[in-house]
Formats: sequence, C-alpha cells, structure tokens
Amino acid sequence: MISGNLKPAMIIIITGEKGTGKTTFIMKLSELLKTTEKTGGILTPAVFSAGGKKTGFDALDIASGISWPLGRTEADLGGPVFGPYSFSREGLDRAAAVFKSAVEQNYRYLFLDEIGPLELKKKQGFYPLLQVISGIPDISHLYLVIRPSLVDTFIKEILPNRECRIITITIANRDSRDLLKQACGL
Repeated sequence: MISGNLKPAMIIIITGEKGTGKTTFIMKLSELLKTTEKTGGILTPAVFSAGGKKTGFDALDIASGISWPLGRTEADLGGPVFGPYSFSREGLDRAAAVFKSAVEQNYRYLFLDEIGPLELKKKQGFYPLLQVISGIPDISHLYLVIRPSLVDTFIKEILPNRECRIITITIANRDSRDLLKQACGL
C-alpha cells in the first residue's frame, strides 16, 4: 500500500514506447489504489500464444476483475481493424460501458488503457470515450495510457484547458516504487 497525502484530482498520462510495460505498470498502480478508494476503468493486458508471441489483448474491468477479448491478430473479431489487430465491436462497447459506469459512479480513480492511433487517427475504438474524458469532473484521478507520438495531439484536441501530468515508462524505471508514488500524486 502507498500512503501519504494525496493531491487533488489530476489527469495523469502514462506514456512510453511499445513493450516498455505501460499496462503492467498501471495494473500494479490500480491494484495499489483499489486498497484505498473506488477504482475502475479498463486495462488492456496482452495475450500471448503458447510460444510467447503477442496475439492480441483483452479488456479487463478493474473493479470486477472480469476480462474479455478486445483485439486479436489471428482472428477476425468483426470490428475495426488497425495494423495487425482485428477488434471486437462487442468488446469495445462493453469496455466503453464499464468506463462510463465508473465515471457515473464517481470512482476516485479511473483508468483507460490505451488511447492510440485507432482513436485519434481513425476515430474508432475507444474514440466515443474521448468526449466522456473531456467532461470528467475534478473529483477523480484519471489515468490514461497514450503513445508518446500522440500525447500532444490528445492534450490539444481533448483536454486543451486541463492540466495533465505526464509520466514516461521505460524498461529501466517501470518497477520503481518512486514512480508509483509519483503516479499516485504523492
């Protein structure tokens, strides 16, 4: 558990290159925060084949611990396609409903993993949630995973009048307890 005097609500953007452990970092962070306050939203942990090859990712409801398929490389899930991934329209809709519910219930800590080119360039995926994000009241800490090349665009287009803290995850710092404290606003 992390303790200390928590700062007022903040928007924290977690960024880093592919494979640096952004989702792993925020999974650890969400588990820590769940011990203190209502925590919810969506994480997207990777799915790997038996041989260790990344074959997609699931959506994980933080509050319930329930997960479902979101994107795959080796199957057509019937939704948008971006790069090697086919997305599940049903999975995206379910994830959006989970996130919106957490916002409506005024969860103290909200997470959305990840906002990427599918959202900001193709206006698909979690794109409908961007308007929800821009209207989240200042009572919640909001943690967003965003690719480094899209952070500036996201802030300018979605949160132009909101202060954001940016935390960059690297392979060298992803296991740092100090970085977890920084992400908590301590």
